[in-house]
Amino acid sequence: MTSESEYALFERFPELEETIPTLRLGIYPSPVRPMPNVAKALGQGYDDKVWVKRDDLNNADYGGNKVRKFELEYAPLEERGYDAVATMGGIGTNQGVAAAIFCKQLGLECAVVLYPQPITEDVRNKLMLFHTTGCRMHKSGGAIRALWKLGRICRPGNVYWHAPGGTSPIGNVAFVNAGFELAKQVEEGAMPFPDYVYVAAGSTGTFAGLLYGTYLAGLTEKGTKVVGVRVVPKLLANRWIVRLQMQRAHAFLCSRSKQFAQEVPKRFPKVIIENRFVGKGYGHATASGVEAFKLAAEDDLELELTYTGKTLAGMLDRLRKEPHSTALFWVTNHTGDLSPYWSGVDYRDLPKEFHQIYEGELEYSWSELLGRPW
Repeated sequence: MTSESEYALFERFPELEETIPTLRLGIYPSPVRPMPNVAKALGQGYDDKVWVKRDDLNNADYGGNKVRKFELEYAPLEERGYDAVATMGGIGTNQGVAAAIFCKQLGLECAVVLYPQPITEDVRNKLMLFHTTGCRMHKSGGAIRALWKLGRICRPGNVYWHAPGGTSPIGNVAFVNAGFELAKQVEEGAMPFPDYVYVAAGSTGTFAGLLYGTYLAGLTEKGTKVVGVRVVPKLLANRWIVRLQMQRAHAFLCSRSKQFAQEVPKRFPKVIIENRFVGKGYGHATASGVEAFKLAAEDDLELELTYTGKTLAGMLDRLRKEPHSTALFWVTNHTGDLSPYWSGVDYRDLPKEFHQIYEGELEYSWSELLGRPW
């Protein structure tokens, strides 16, 4: 069981510490830091206006938003008789990578169902990571077929269905806690009061949990707006789905704490989704995302172009329009070096159905893309 200082939500509702088991995967609170070089690039008047929440630093092996979700979702698996986990995503899925790494550490078998997305060096490397961690890979033609295939894999009672993106009631609760964590950091003076918090909106659990958490912790009431930057088709990330995810978190917390059920009415904050930065779609780079990627590197922050590059691009656009606002960018990706997982691996050691991913052309090369004029 983690200490109170690691779970700010448990400080507010102590009963939850007894009813929600946890694993020690992350280090909390993750730091909030200024981004002085990004602020300088925006022009005069942005000093102390641009901040980042470094969730990528919450675990040395694989940091990011999945750590918070996994330490709640995986904690009860052994007690419930699960010895394997199965999940799904695009062929470069961060959810799958995190599952492969943490399942190996926890002694769980892992399987991932993969459907197409633009092929990059990053995608190729992640497939090799699945192989070296012992994760079983299953190829699918699309998200709907992947769901069907995932269901078949999970039919044995010992295989846990891990929802895409870790978006589930307990996964959402992990980011309700993150909202309380941020509110505590603001209260303690770790950063100025944020007018905006920007986070990626993919499967929406991270966004929904963070939005609900900042609402319950009082930041929203004081004026903070949490904005989700959509990086997937609108069918998968919209206001209705985000509200549903908040409702699921609320119901779960009510079921685990009488205090929560009695004190927290079933009300939810306004959902703000930024739709203008998705570009051609999931996994496709954008000019604004590349710009954000380059600017973040000036502050020693390594982003990627599917989620975090687009999210920071959305925040920078807001700051340019509202130069007197203070904004916080929430890092959801892992930024450490994963190359030992694929160094020296021959793609021909992977299942044959994945060989064509290495034998065809890349959708784009990051090194070329970052140096290309738009």
